[in-house]
Amino acid sequence: MDNLIEEQRKLIEQLYRIVKGSCPVDATSAKCRFEYDHGYEDGSESVGETFYYKKMARVFRQL
Repeated sequence: MDNLIEEQRKLIEQLYRIVKGSCPVDATSAKCRFEYDHGYEDGSESVGETFYYKKMARVFRQL
């Protein structure tokens, strides 16, 4: 693909769909973080990720 911005947009859209599909229906927010580490002395690389979501707590008051 020649247009790098469009390629990045499509990749982000795919990741969004994966994250959204991984959350329960009542989730109020979600975060996903990817990390890429390189430059180790042995030439190795590593990729890590973190994913979590929040649900809005419902507060009921008794009168």
